[in-house]
Amino acid sequence: PRDAGETTDTDGDGIGNNADTDDDGDGVVDGSDAFPLDDTETTDTDGDGTGNNADDDGDGVNDGADAFPLDDAETTDTDADGQGDNADTDDDGDGVNDASDDFPLDDTETTDTDGDGTGDNADPDDDGDGVPDASDAFPLDETESVDTDADGIGDGADDDDGVDDGSDAFPLDSTRTEPDVVDVDEDGVIDLDDNCIDIANADQLDTDSDGQGDVCDLDDDGDGASDVVDAFPTDETESLDTDGDGNGNNADPDDDGDGVDDTSDAFPLDADESLDTDGDGQGNNADTDDDGDGVTDTDDAFPLDATRSEPEAEDADDDGVADGDDNCVDVANADQLDTDQDGAGNACDDDDDGDGVADAEDDLPLDADETLDSDADGIGNNADTDDDGDRIPDSV
Repeated sequence: PRDAGETTDTDGDGIGNNADTDDDGDGVVDGSDAFPLDDTETTDTDGDGTGNNADDDGDGVNDGADAFPLDDAETTDTDADGQGDNADTDDDGDGVNDASDDFPLDDTETTDTDGDGTGDNADPDDDGDGVPDASDAFPLDETESVDTDADGIGDGADDDDGVDDGSDAFPLDSTRTEPDVVDVDEDGVIDLDDNCIDIANADQLDTDSDGQGDVCDLDDDGDGASDVVDAFPTDETESLDTDGDGNGNNADPDDDGDGVDDTSDAFPLDADESLDTDGDGQGNNADTDDDGDGVTDTDDAFPLDATRSEPEAEDADDDGVADGDDNCVDVANADQLDTDQDGAGNACDDDDDGDGVADAEDDLPLDADETLDSDADGIGNNADTDDDGDRIPDSV
């Protein structure tokens, strides 16, 4: 009997499509199947109406030939490193960046010297000069192929002055063809052996052994400092003598000769400076605010102490003691002596010892137990057994 409500059974399973939850019988229920009537496709990642089995990412390359079937920006991975050629800077993975690789997709070749399309590894004539590499003394130089005298200079560049290089004092200068016995500077050393051909130097002194004699060498000791500015032109360990004491800076413990050892000198090459209290790169002698506290040295009672720079640092009597700490604000007394400890320094105290007798009338103004010394012997009458100094004890 037929079912009037069913007309199609796509997968032929005996269940009509209206009732069947998997019309094409591919194992994926119709609700999740992008192609419910096609048992060869179930997914369409890029939504282009073509199943993934055909071209998942819609980049025009069938998945079977696409190294990145789900990435429409990449299709090829020449060196199989997991990075597509479009993004890979070394497609063939030969260690040479594509921009510098004449064969970016061939890991056996990177250079094509003569530009003939055949890489140097395979090309029998790399420079394309018609001479096979095996016979070419300069296989990468199309202008040279022969080096008759094996001097590293091709015959085309050799001076070719008609004098054999072995006998030519100037094998690279075709304007000078003198035989090797010539001595241009007449210093007794033939030109072929002379380390200064045009300047006489019989001793052939060559301090830095660079093949150039000192008399024609601009840097005799080879220390990188021209002899013109080198204080020790024949000593490769020294070139500067800042204080001109004859002792090079490398060995001198006081380069600028200011009496301050370099290890303690903030400016070891400046004889006018040695301290930089605030570390601002300006020496204290030139710096108007040595401690960098914002108070100029002339107004700062503590110019080298950045922690004391407020009003308490004012020093009216210029004795180096801030007014806030000074026991005599208007009278200089750097020692701050205060014999009677009354808070007024002796320099401004009328009664230093606090005995009630003004200093002007006190024979012993610093001794609170004495005020008189009748015989001026330095012993107050209270302690003196002979107040008048007549050698007769007071008790007699």
